[in-house]
Amino acid sequence: MAFIIIVAYTTLFLEAFVVPIMYRLGIPATAAWREFLPILQAQALPFILYGLFVLALFIGVGLGIAAVGFATCCIGFFLLWLPYIGVVFLLPLHVTYRLLGPEFLAQFDPRFDLFAVS
Repeated sequence: MAFIIIVAYTTLFLEAFVVPIMYRLGIPATAAWREFLPILQAQALPFILYGLFVLALFIGVGLGIAAVGFATCCIGFFLLWLPYIGVVFLLPLHVTYRLLGPEFLAQFDPRFDLFAVS
């Protein structure tokens, strides 16, 4: 179980923080990890809580989708299964998830603010 948690957090940190650092600074992955790890070591608790928050969001969204799907007699599931319509319905969730990490990281170091004018 510990191994699964470590892999899950590593994947979350890579996707939510390291990739935006790579984009912002124009550096490879190993250099981005070197930029991110000191922030993680200095502020470990907020990043652990961030992972739990993302987990809670996934569970909440999954329950919401299940509720809507079953409330519509599975028509909602069918609509989400259709390629274009499903993406359009879930687009706000994808955008929110994608920008949650970079916005969270920007509060610890302004260099990583993706929307700052440089």
